[in-house]
Amino acid sequence: KFMKTPQCKSIPMTMTIRKSGCHDVNLKVKYCGGMCQSYYIPIPPVSRKDRRDKKVERLAHKICSFCKPKSYKYRNVEFTCPNSRYGPKVQKKVRVIDRCACTNLPL
Repeated sequence: KFMKTPQCKSIPMTMTIRKSGCHDVNLKVKYCGGMCQSYYIPIPPVSRKDRRDKKVERLAHKICSFCKPKSYKYRNVEFTCPNSRYGPKVQKKVRVIDRCACTNLPL
């Protein structure tokens, strides 16, 4: 076996969320990171014409994948806003990464 098992996972981090007229909020979120598979396995040409034919290139077995979000969830973030016309507390819904997975690129 020359390929290791893909390891794409969500990794915790802290992100600063801002809203005009409000104090910043530090939110614990996740980002996607890891290693996914990519490879190219050629199909051997049968004849000289096959070597020049682009169809042989298209028939090769190719995979290129990358680590990206698989699902998201929404979190309510509450801001303290001393200068807001909407009141001292303002809520904002923020989309954050829930899970990550290796995803193939169309080739």
